[in-house]
Amino acid sequence: CNKLIEVNAPWTLMKENKTNQVNALLGLISNILARVSILLHPVMPKTTQNIANCLGFEINCDSYDKFIINKELLSEFTIKKIPPLFPKIEAPKIETAPAQKIEEKVETPKELDNLITIDKFFEAVIKVGTVREANEVPKSSKLLLLKVDLGDGDIRQVVAGIREFYTPETLVNSQVCVVANLKPAKLMGYDSFGMLLAAKDKSGLCLIRPESKKTDGTVIK
Repeated sequence: CNKLIEVNAPWTLMKENKTNQVNALLGLISNILARVSILLHPVMPKTTQNIANCLGFEINCDSYDKFIINKELLSEFTIKKIPPLFPKIEAPKIETAPAQKIEEKVETPKELDNLITIDKFFEAVIKVGTVREANEVPKSSKLLLLKVDLGDGDIRQVVAGIREFYTPETLVNSQVCVVANLKPAKLMGYDSFGMLLAAKDKSGLCLIRPESKKTDGTVIK
């Protein structure tokens, strides 16, 4: 309908006194609107009935057969001023709540005793190694005697207090993390040339290991 009005410009036809052409154009547009109203009536009854009222006809049970099936035309119609079919809906105004000042509480970390510098920390050389042998230390309920391969032929004897949590069989061929530059210590008569890294809490003790297999002797940084 908009295209018909745009192309034919009925206001120009009226200025040129071409009344018959204007009436024919209005009749065509009115019949198009009537058919659209009938087809859309089941889903938009109120809006389509308003259009029908403005054109001077009624949408009822016979309208579909008459105008759609039999393709009859509105022979007479009266065009009234059509009210807005779809009233503009104003978006509700949302009031923004005043910003509240949030005070951040910055907690001062607790002071720790025996703090060391980063240089002091890096004096420790921690390497990945593979346990080649594991045995129980006689007369001890806590110690295991391990042979750990730190690569390049460096096989270290390490005495570890993990017997309560690990059996020798579960350690063989597994990788561990070893502090490799500790001064040797003697435990139950056995020299220990390193220390395994582990974490311990109420649930027990767990050795610290690399997430995936690493080359023996790899330095942890």
